[in-house]
Amino acid sequence: MLLVKITARTITVFLVMTLLTFGVVADESSAKDGSDSQIPDLDCVIEPSEIIDIGSAVPGVVESILADRNDLVVKGTMVAQLEASVERATLELSRERANLNTAIELREEGARFGHLTQNRNRSLLQTAAISKHELDTVVSETRIAELQVRQERDNKRIAGLELQRAQAVLDRLTIRSPVDGVVVDRFKSAGEYIENEPVMRVAQLDPLHVEVILSTDYLGRIKPGMQAQVTPTIPEAGTYLATVERVDRVSDAASGTYGVRLSLANPDYTIPAGLRCRLGFIPADQAANMDIAADADAAMDDLKGSEKPTLDVARPESQAVSHSPSPGTLPDPESATDNRIASVNPVQSAVADSVAGPLTVAGASEQTAIDIPSETMDKPDKKKLDSAESASGQTVTVHSDVLGVNGASEPVAASIGAETVLDAVVSKPAMKKEQEQPGSCHSIGPFARESVARQWFDGLHEVSEHLKLRDESESVDGDFIVLTTAGPDPKAIERLIGRLDKADITDRYLFRSGARKGAVSLGVYSNHRLAVKRQQDLAGKGFSSEIVPRSNKIRHYWWLDLTLPAGADLSSWIAQLPSDLSAKPVICSEKFAQR
Repeated sequence: MLLVKITARTITVFLVMTLLTFGVVADESSAKDGSDSQIPDLDCVIEPSEIIDIGSAVPGVVESILADRNDLVVKGTMVAQLEASVERATLELSRERANLNTAIELREEGARFGHLTQNRNRSLLQTAAISKHELDTVVSETRIAELQVRQERDNKRIAGLELQRAQAVLDRLTIRSPVDGVVVDRFKSAGEYIENEPVMRVAQLDPLHVEVILSTDYLGRIKPGMQAQVTPTIPEAGTYLATVERVDRVSDAASGTYGVRLSLANPDYTIPAGLRCRLGFIPADQAANMDIAADADAAMDDLKGSEKPTLDVARPESQAVSHSPSPGTLPDPESATDNRIASVNPVQSAVADSVAGPLTVAGASEQTAIDIPSETMDKPDKKKLDSAESASGQTVTVHSDVLGVNGASEPVAASIGAETVLDAVVSKPAMKKEQEQPGSCHSIGPFARESVARQWFDGLHEVSEHLKLRDESESVDGDFIVLTTAGPDPKAIERLIGRLDKADITDRYLFRSGARKGAVSLGVYSNHRLAVKRQQDLAGKGFSSEIVPRSNKIRHYWWLDLTLPAGADLSSWIAQLPSDLSAKPVICSEKFAQR
């Protein structure tokens, strides 16, 4: 009986220990799976999507090089020309043969006379003036004349084909860029002989390729279409979205890694190639939220009219300035879910470094209102704009640990000094509302970069009564094309090409389709002055041309409109302005104060 009890107890203990063991193993597996749920940031390399060594289809001597290192080239633009004097002469000879109609007119005249003779002989045959044999001879000669007309027309068509062949032979001596891109290097100069060597190297920079190597532990988790955030490892680099394009199907067994290629759009060539970068894959749920936000932004842009409404943003209670909350204040709608990349405020960093412990400032302004255009709230790199308000004569306590700065190491570029801002706040006289005097209004700018303008915005909102960040834009021309046209008539185009050949103008491109069909491009220039010089050179050779912008770009400038309180020391912070900025005094109208 005792043996049975011991056995049952032993079995019970064994089962309990087994369950506990499996539970611990399951917990460890779950913890391991949870730790692997997110892929860490990885090192990557930004490379051109195509690197092409442009060569020649035939050997020859280089006559001219039309592009050099770092020049932008367009697909189809001539970058080099081989010596082609014989080919040009052959082309001119073929063009003259193709344009000749004398032989056809001669045969047509013979056939017409044959028909007249045939009709007369038929009348003479009825009167027995000639024999039937003589009439048959005339009919046969007329038929031969008609065949000779057809033969000459066939010869003219063959001459047209020979003209096309001569043009193709000449085109083979013209080296053109196969892609839109930039010239990386030039290997040959005018006068050198080439056979199998490349003339220059061209890199396609739109789109860029981002190459990253991953461990096989993440095999199967990266799929085409996923998005990632790419940050080049250079100072003041932004963060860009790239899309997974290719995932290697074969991994490297020796290193236990495999490769992934992402596509990064670069339409304006602002992202240089050949840089190292850091890459972080975006989880599927976050990517879906970003897509929804992008769709919402697009819908809001569609609903916006020509007028740009403004939005007053109140400082959340969690900001640096502590005061009693005013009734009816709404929380910041973006404070709940903000997946965007926040940048460090250098002005606040300077203030935090200059303050040792809590700082008490007396006599702050009664209310500081900040109005910004509503479209600036939609930008991914937007900082949260805030405002501080306190009653007249109250004490405002600012703590250095709540300024939102965590060890910022970036240099404070184009921002006002922290001590200057604090001095302006401390020296501001405390006045009752009915005793306040009108302040001065200024417009500061223009800022070429929005990030620098926002740094000034964050530094000035504590000392201004009204502050607005204003965006101005203007349309500027991009590259310029020098065009000449002869109209849609093919014969007129051929005559124009012939004139260009006679004038030895070979650096050209004929548009055979599209909106510019029939026009001839005589050069693409990034500088309008060079385009005008080219136009003058063509005019000296007897060719009329026009300069057409190839693309339009929108250039943005930012201004800060602010109202300073009466008695504020302007020279203390105007002295901090960079040389390219100015502070223009403006009239403090009611409209200005309400921005």
